[in-house]
Amino acid sequence: MAFKAGKNRGKPRSDETGAGLFTEKKNQHVLETALLNYIQKQRWYRGKARRARSAKILDIIPMNFNASKAYFTLIKLSYFEGKSETYAVPLLAGRTSFKEEIYKIHPGAVISNLQFPDKNHEIFLYDAMVDPGFCAFLMYAIKRNSVFKANNGKVNASSTSLLKNKTYSGTKNLKPSLMKAEQSNTSINYGNRLVLKLYRKLEEGINPDLEIGLFLTEHTRFANIARVAGSLEYTTGSKKAISLGILQTYIPNKGDAWRYTLDTLEQYFRKVLEYKGKSPTLPAKHLLSLPKQLTQIARD
Repeated sequence: MAFKAGKNRGKPRSDETGAGLFTEKKNQHVLETALLNYIQKQRWYRGKARRARSAKILDIIPMNFNASKAYFTLIKLSYFEGKSETYAVPLLAGRTSFKEEIYKIHPGAVISNLQFPDKNHEIFLYDAMVDPGFCAFLMYAIKRNSVFKANNGKVNASSTSLLKNKTYSGTKNLKPSLMKAEQSNTSINYGNRLVLKLYRKLEEGINPDLEIGLFLTEHTRFANIARVAGSLEYTTGSKKAISLGILQTYIPNKGDAWRYTLDTLEQYFRKVLEYKGKSPTLPAKHLLSLPKQLTQIARD
């Protein structure tokens, strides 16, 4: 059952416990309603120029960590025009007593409040990528090459030989922090040593960043890149693997290409203003006549 976009259903309601919300197919329309609204507000949403027609959950992968359980959700958005898109949203359900803290620190991560029919209590859904415990668990899962099974497929967490290196072997106590620069994915910084990039919009097949990075990390000595330490992939029996995330070495940011361009232009114009010599003769006619004037300019 796909939730149809554009219909106002008010506050989503659940007729099950928090766990049943994710495990019972009859309740998936509640998640589809909430996730469609949430995804369309995010920086990493790619379909802003189109009108969504429906949302359908493809799979929900449960992940147990500490005393909690996250639900790694894959959802397909269909549009009135153009191809559909698939997005990844890891979910956590929290009691309302925890809601104020999330609203205060990460207001954009709250997905929805869910009201139970008895009206005695509510739970709220939020994006698990703002939860330090879940982010620490993803690092742990990659290091242990964990596998998480679901109804339709499974998530494979894989590590490379880089994590066996002494420099990165002691990653257990690295504190995860959400990188706040707006981008098309979600990135977690682990103690300025490793970065996990979670792909939000998913494509079938291995991501080029992962494919090239794996080759350069495992088969060459080329060091001028962010080397690959691990990955997350979703697989089913019949389709190609889908890259969910990539764990790479941390490289401090020294600015982007736009900032570099502006700085270079500033240096150039400063040198021009400080130049005390004779200015070169400029062509007096159109550019096509320039070859005929080169000899005269050289003489000057």
